[in-house]
Amino acid sequence: MARAALRLGGQEGWLCWPDRWKLIEDELPAAFVADNGETVMGLTDPDEARPYLKGAASPGTADSTVRRVPRTAKFSAPVHGLILGGALLAAVIASPVLWFGHDKLPWFLTWLLCALVSAVIVQLPLRGVGVASRALPDGPTWTVREESDPAIS
Repeated sequence: MARAALRLGGQEGWLCWPDRWKLIEDELPAAFVADNGETVMGLTDPDEARPYLKGAASPGTADSTVRRVPRTAKFSAPVHGLILGGALLAAVIASPVLWFGHDKLPWFLTWLLCALVSAVIVQLPLRGVGVASRALPDGPTWTVREESDPAIS
């Protein structure tokens, strides 16, 4: 949703509800369609939407086309490669213990391999998450104003 907010921030659009619906986790399905056609799907509180659902709604024009906001979860080699590499390396390190059994290997070798597997399983995915967090933009900044809207107070 943060990516959609960055892309659609300041744009006008339409909040659309379906003609017929089924609540999803006690929420009403909805879509925000910006004037440029980009769409964000979401859920709204049915009590807040009820006055609009019973009133006269403005239908969209037939020539309008909509498209979803582009996905954010895409494959990234620096991020997902570390995570996948960690899983594969852990499997390779653990394979002698799994193949021969812990009773046929010296106990110190079994413990050493298991400790290495634990370290790899923790370390490489954390490095992948670190790369992912450094790749994200800082996002919008917020301006705090001291005045308040009299209609709200």
